[in-house]
Amino acid sequence: LASVLEKALLLQRTLLTGRKEPNVAANELAQKAVTHESDILDREIHNLKTELELRRELANNSPMSIIQRHGTRAAGSRGVYEGDTVRNRLDQLNRPPSGGSNP
Repeated sequence: LASVLEKALLLQRTLLTGRKEPNVAANELAQKAVTHESDILDREIHNLKTELELRRELANNSPMSIIQRHGTRAAGSRGVYEGDTVRNRLDQLNRPPSGGSNP
C-alpha cells in the first residue's frame, strides 16, 4: 500500500509539472482536464493515506488489546472462593424448629 501511495504522489507531481508545459499551459481544455484528473488523484491519495493509517493503527492496537485482556482475565481468576462462613446454614434452614409449639 505504501508503494501505491508513493506512485500516486509521483503521478500527481508529474501532472502538476505537465500543467506548466507551454503547449498545455496555452490550452484551456487541457488545463481543465489536468485539474480534473489532479483533483481525482488527490482524493485517491487521501483515501490511501486514511487506509494506511487505519491499518497501522489496527496492527499496533491488536497486540496491546490482547495483552490487556490477558491481564484482566488473570487478575479476575486470582480470587479464591472461601465458601460460606456459617457452617451448615442450609441444613439448619431446612430442619423444623425444635422445642416449639406444634400446630
